[in-house]
Amino acid sequence: MPHPKDQRKIELTTLLEADPAVVWKTLTAAEELKRWFPLDARVQAGPDGWIQLYWGDDHTWRFQVKEAVLHKYLKLVYEHGAGFQGPAEPLLAGEATQLVLEYFLETENGRTALRLVHSGFGPDTNWDDEYNAVNRGWRSEMQSLQHYIAHHRGRDRRVAWSRAALPDHADPGKIWQALMQDTGQFTSNSEVYTFQSPYDEAYTGRVLMLNPPCDFSGTVERLNNAFFRVTIEIYGRHREISVWLATYGLPPAVTARFQEEWDRELQRLLNL
Repeated sequence: MPHPKDQRKIELTTLLEADPAVVWKTLTAAEELKRWFPLDARVQAGPDGWIQLYWGDDHTWRFQVKEAVLHKYLKLVYEHGAGFQGPAEPLLAGEATQLVLEYFLETENGRTALRLVHSGFGPDTNWDDEYNAVNRGWRSEMQSLQHYIAHHRGRDRRVAWSRAALPDHADPGKIWQALMQDTGQFTSNSEVYTFQSPYDEAYTGRVLMLNPPCDFSGTVERLNNAFFRVTIEIYGRHREISVWLATYGLPPAVTARFQEEWDRELQRLLNL
């Protein structure tokens, strides 16, 4: 019998308040991808098409389009170690491995059921960090997509993303405690939360994901229902804490202030 790791894959289903044509566009059009997923995107349509996603200068993900059935099915592939570059890329032995990302779209009671399947992760233990990080990441990104379609469809997004590298000896539990509890005075009843920002303003909204000591995402009501995320990443040799705010319909000064204050706060935490 094959070992479970030989067959491991990520599989998520999300119900979206839109018809398949709208959802298809969010997955395949550069301007739509930027509204919920990467910071920037480029798309080459047609035969030998590709989708390239960017998170700043040090993080790029390039997919080849292998199969597309309009509004129903999309199959993308990328070569691990070739199509993805970033500080989190672990050093894996052997030749590049092909990973596969599939989207299945079905109509369900006037909504679209989007099923995501991400497969091809190797069975070796040196794949564990990547599998776990990508698994957690997709759960957050599906929340972002659902939030965008339900509340901000068709509106451009502005993002502030504060990041700080963690030392090798960093304890994620202690970092989480320092940020979420000691500084943020985080409280939650599993549905709504309150979090104190570094500049003494309270964030309140719905809890979308809570997975201590690694992940939190939620809405921020006072910022026009923005999307707020905290992540602690342990990925191979890469260790990082990040705080992300995605806003819609707000002036640039909002994200600029968030960026400035959180850059300062993360450095303060690391100096404790």
